[in-house]
Amino acid sequence: MEIVEAALLRQHAPRLQTAGEKAWNVYCVFLCSADPTPIEQHEIDWIEENQERTRKIAAAGIIGHDELVNALLPVLPLQYSAMLSAEDLTERLRKRITTIAPEASAAALDEKVSATEVARLLGAPT
Repeated sequence: MEIVEAALLRQHAPRLQTAGEKAWNVYCVFLCSADPTPIEQHEIDWIEENQERTRKIAAAGIIGHDELVNALLPVLPLQYSAMLSAEDLTERLRKRITTIAPEASAAALDEKVSATEVARLLGAPT
């Protein structure tokens, strides 16, 4: 890794020097799709902690978009990614309905109550 990193820095030195004050903010990214063994994970962690020459991002088990985004978060613009389970969403919807229409909250998500009855509870014209 260190040999590859040094070679890349030498090869791209002219371009890096044009970055001026930001030239110090160079990242090397090492990603792998295979799941690491515990020993490999320890080595990956060591790579990320090594701040010599460049900052580093190292991760394994990258098999999809979400894993890739999580690995690259240090260099991506700030973003918010809410992680909610389906149960959380149902509970949030239930609370929202209770706030907006408390008289219909018990019936709105009850599959046994018809849409017509929910509309009636909400005060819709019949």
